[in-house]
Parts: sequence; C-alpha cells; structure tokens
Amino acid sequence: MNDIETKDLCKNFEKFKLQNINISVEQGSVLGLIGENGAGKTTLIKLIIGLLKKDSGQINIFNKSLYENEQYIKENIGYVCELVSLPNDYKPYYLEKILSKIYKNWDCEKFYKYLELFSIDPYKKFENLSRGMRTKLPIAAALSHNPKILILDEPTSGLDPIIRNEILDIFRDFMLDEQHSMIISSHITSDLETIADSIAFLHDGNLIFQKTINELNESYGFINCSKEDLQKIDKTAVYAIRYNNFGIEALINPVKLTDNFTISYASIEQIMLFLTKYSV
Repeated sequence: MNDIETKDLCKNFEKFKLQNINISVEQGSVLGLIGENGAGKTTLIKLIIGLLKKDSGQINIFNKSLYENEQYIKENIGYVCELVSLPNDYKPYYLEKILSKIYKNWDCEKFYKYLELFSIDPYKKFENLSRGMRTKLPIAAALSHNPKILILDEPTSGLDPIIRNEILDIFRDFMLDEQHSMIISSHITSDLETIADSIAFLHDGNLIFQKTINELNESYGFINCSKEDLQKIDKTAVYAIRYNNFGIEALINPVKLTDNFTISYASIEQIMLFLTKYSV
C-alpha cells in the first residue's frame, strides 16, 4: 500500500513548471528526493503537504485525496523544513502551548522527552540555541503529535557530521514502526544512501526517475576507457561521458555492457552530476 502517491502532478509559476510528477511512497519506506537547487523539490513537498495548490493532477495520502481529507491528513503528517525562523526571545516551551491546541494527538510528555534527549532547555531563548538545537527543535515538535508520515526538507543542512548522524538515528527510530513512511529531501546524498529505500530525481521541474537503491546499483556504474574502446560499446549502454586527462569516464548501464570492463560503483551524487552536466 502506498502512503503517498502523485499522478501527473503539475504546478506552474511564471518562470518555472513542475510537470507531470508521478511518485509513490510505499508504507514503511523512505523516499529520498534529490535534484539541484531550483529543480522543484521544495515545490513538490509543499504540494504534498497542502502549502501550495496544484494546477492539475492528483495527490493521494493514505489512499485519500489530499484536498478532500486535508484535516485528517495534516494531523498525520510531520513536516520539518531547513530554515526555522522564530523570534529571538521565543522559548521552546511556547511551542508546546501552541501545538497542543492544534494537534489532537499531541503528546506533551513526548515533546519534553525529546527536548531532554536533544539537550534543549525549554526556557532558553531561541537566539541562544545552537544551530544543532535549532534544527532539532522542529523535529521534536513534528514527532510529538505522533504522525504516520514525516516529510523533511533539508533537515540536516549545514550541520556537522556528528549531529547529522544523531538526527538520522532519530529518523531510523521513527521508521522502526512499519506503518510509518518518510520523504527526505537533501543535498547530502551520502545521508540518503544510508536511510532511503528509493530515490526520486528531479531536474528542471521533471522527474528523471524514481528507483530503489538496489535498482540504482544495478542500473548505473562507471568505466574508464579510451575513445577507441568507447566506440565499441553499444550506445544504449552509455548514459553520459566525461573527458579527462587520462581518457574517458563513462556512466553506463552494467546490464547492457557486453565488453570486459572493470565497472566501478556509482554514488547517488555522481549519477545526479553526470545525468545533468554531461551527455553522450
């Protein structure tokens, strides 16, 4: 069963179009959302959580239309974005007072347990919180109304590796419940490789692919070769090539490669780079 599904989803702006996006997030799975700045990741997320209105297409959450069941759906989605801006004199315990009146399933005890876990003083002013604490505070809030889905837009951006790993552990704990699902958008693709079950790649408002991690590993690899060797390879096996001082580096489909080449692993970041910056 899919917890999230979009069908031919479109949103038009004056200088940008999100076009015919078809993605799905199976219950119990994590979808990593990748793409360069301006690719449409945040637009897609805002459409899914109802902060933007679609121009056409469908958005179904829990097999229900978003717009016909918006209150129920929003109650069961936890959302965290990259930029959290609160007044300098705002204190974490204020959030509990406000959000407890918004969410039916708000858990005060859980919220303060997360604050303790994150070493966040509930009475400390927002301006005096560290970058890591400012990032963890909305995560604590999102988790404390017991959502079934987490949607995260660059939740670990700008954090050091130790704090990033702590936050990823929290998301892993959330996913221990097989009825939970997650979308996480991040430029830190190495994080996605450790937590995501599948990857959706957006470029210039279009969905390039959605594939499982296993499918990516099977479908993409690198070879180093000469121009002469490249000409012998079936053109349908080559996605993109990059010339360097030592010859050619080619992003290829290992399944279609019949010649005897040493194939190297292709990371998510490398796949994204080659498919957007280089051509055959």
